[in-house]
Amino acid sequence: MTELQIFQLVGLIYLSIGLGVLINAKFYNKIFDDYVKNFTMIYFSGYVFLIIGFFLIIFYGDWAYIHSRFVISLIGWMALVNGLFILISPDKYALFLKKMRRGQKTLKWQAWFVFLVGVFLISLRWMM
Repeated sequence: MTELQIFQLVGLIYLSIGLGVLINAKFYNKIFDDYVKNFTMIYFSGYVFLIIGFFLIIFYGDWAYIHSRFVISLIGWMALVNGLFILISPDKYALFLKKMRRGQKTLKWQAWFVFLVGVFLISLRWMM
């Protein structure tokens, strides 16, 4: 997979989630509430973050000349650290998530941010 394809995939995911939260916030609130109560799912997501982070670092960890590889590697490191945090302390991760969500207004700002990051990542196709 090329760097551009990774940006497009992540951008499409972010764009979809951001738009989904903006259009159907009640449904996403239910998903969030279910997620923070389900420690098995939280623990499983720790493995997913760890695996994705590991592979991004292994395959795109060379920062020598290509700036896009740096960004992908940075995303990989964030995923890896997040996965480790979840696996080591899933209860603290759930508490962190609950504190991050402080109401409907915060959720909308987060959704707009995620949506705009998605648009940016998808638009990199025309910038590269």
